[in-house]
Amino acid sequence: MATDSLIRTREAEIIRIFAPELARLTGRPEDDLVKNGLSLRDFQSNGEVELQFADQSHAKFNFAFFIASREKNAVAVFTEHCGYHVFPYVDTTVVSTYRETFSFGEDSEETPGRPQKWAVMRQDDNGFRDRVRIVGSEPEAKALRAELESHGHKQMYWIERLA
Repeated sequence: MATDSLIRTREAEIIRIFAPELARLTGRPEDDLVKNGLSLRDFQSNGEVELQFADQSHAKFNFAFFIASREKNAVAVFTEHCGYHVFPYVDTTVVSTYRETFSFGEDSEETPGRPQKWAVMRQDDNGFRDRVRIVGSEPEAKALRAELESHGHKQMYWIERLA
């Protein structure tokens, strides 16, 4: 099974390259990640990552999370079942959706007909992630992301649809 060996080698290299960011995200030591790789506990069972590219093509991954690094000029997607993938940072838009219920100081129970909410998220050049703002529509979230990106900071911005 030469293909299996190639895939394991490639995934180990991706983990090695992104070990500092993975350590911050998972709370595990870098050397443990490099030696043992990711485990099922590192994945949220409800995470989705969708990438949109400049040519209007896209890729969607279930049971996944991502790390974006301007310094490495890469967006790495880590999936529980479909391996690890690296895409160019430039001209890649990330839409990350977690189908969990968030509580933001209002009733978090799902209500039929409730307007969809979107979060504008930020990751700084050290890999730390923050929610910038919650807005009421996807176009509003995209407009805010574009405004923030226009300031030329090192942060990466993306939007997440909230349940």
